[in-house]
Amino acid sequence: MTGWRLAPLAVLSARLVVFGAVPQFRGSRDVIHSDGLGHACFIPARAWKSCMMRIMNCRSRHIGSWLSLARALVLFCCALSIAACSQNITTASISAGTALREGAVSTASLPAPAFALAATSTPLVKKSAAPDKNEVVDIIPVFWGTNRRETTTADSSRLKFGAERSDELKTGVARITIPTARRNPGEILRPWEVGVLSWTLYSQKENPRKHFTFASMESMSLDGFAESASRYGNRKGRFEDHALVFVHGYNTDFDAALFRTAQIAHDMGFDGTVYSFSWPSLGKESGYIHDRDSVDFSVPHFTRFLQAIATRTNVKHLHVIAHSMGTRLVFESVYPAQGNSALGRLPNLENVILAAADLDKSVLEQRARGTTKPPFAITLYASNRDRALMLSKKFARGVPRAGDVPDGIPVVVPGVDTIDISASTTWVFLGAYHNTYAEKSHVLGDMALLMKTGVRPPDLRSPTYRSVKASQGVFWRYVSN
Repeated sequence: MTGWRLAPLAVLSARLVVFGAVPQFRGSRDVIHSDGLGHACFIPARAWKSCMMRIMNCRSRHIGSWLSLARALVLFCCALSIAACSQNITTASISAGTALREGAVSTASLPAPAFALAATSTPLVKKSAAPDKNEVVDIIPVFWGTNRRETTTADSSRLKFGAERSDELKTGVARITIPTARRNPGEILRPWEVGVLSWTLYSQKENPRKHFTFASMESMSLDGFAESASRYGNRKGRFEDHALVFVHGYNTDFDAALFRTAQIAHDMGFDGTVYSFSWPSLGKESGYIHDRDSVDFSVPHFTRFLQAIATRTNVKHLHVIAHSMGTRLVFESVYPAQGNSALGRLPNLENVILAAADLDKSVLEQRARGTTKPPFAITLYASNRDRALMLSKKFARGVPRAGDVPDGIPVVVPGVDTIDISASTTWVFLGAYHNTYAEKSHVLGDMALLMKTGVRPPDLRSPTYRSVKASQGVFWRYVSN
């Protein structure tokens, strides 16, 4: 019976596969996956590869014969079959009256000249003899800007951008589909695949009813970009005349940046104009130094992009959300090392939100104290459980990051509302805890309320944030009910 010693490992493989924690993902690497029970889980590819390597190398360690190895692989294939079947189960339908959530956008409202594309305004339904009309997707238009080099080829189905830098600012618009059924706030559901070494055992097909997808993608000149965004901004809604600009962080490719932008806008109920700036991140865990240099390279491009939105569209209330290393890009644009920032004089820029800031704490303190108080509000969300920032701290030889909470006290500087959200982080197996700002409803709601009302300090917006006095000043801390 020694051949069945790998049964527990095969069962673990089955649990990982069936509950959605799968190793290799195309597109977004910054993804939270549902385990089917309402909980989020993040399993990095290296953890799965380690598991599979144990199976492939177990003959000399745990198995006395090749027959036992075959038994183990049979168990794994059975688990894989279960996963494939579970992924093909029809998603639960929802009523047509509640299908489009607040903040979702009907394709009928898109400006025709800028969106002469294939997607229609009708719900996406099953391709069957009796389609279910209640199965719909929400569509979020994301106006994008990037200084990545285009990688589109003749065989590409749409525009694509890689990790190489370009000195040209390109702009356009994408329509992102978001499945309305069986998705928790913060989740970005994408097709997954299972592979052993270089072999792909199973690859899931992209399905708008189950995954975030591109309904369309279009590039346009900066003039056409501003004109289309202005026409779209004329719509009535809760966030009328508001614009949200999202700047992604480290280890994020172009597609993942747009998916995250759409997810944040959708889950916070933001129905204004949504923008995304994607700087040339390598999109790999090994690309930290490359990404840091790319951020410095992208400062003039981001400045031009934000100025175009602020001065060439009809936006009256402009808000910027930056995550991780993207906060370095925004901070260098707002607080340059020398001279004054052109962005600091934009009359309609109201909020700059820094989430999980991968920024030198001392640099933030020095520049924030040494410059005139900006006319816009700065909010910083920090956590002492962010493992990505812990790794960044090691790269910086122990220098704390601005998004960290060392010794229980976060960055406290005049003019910045610092909120410690460490207590809102729930335990997740192998979780990085780097995307709390985009996953927790109370944080999404707080950002939406800040942008809508401008109420400060945080404890006036929500009773879950309580003021804490420190020697450096006052900050706020999340306290669960």
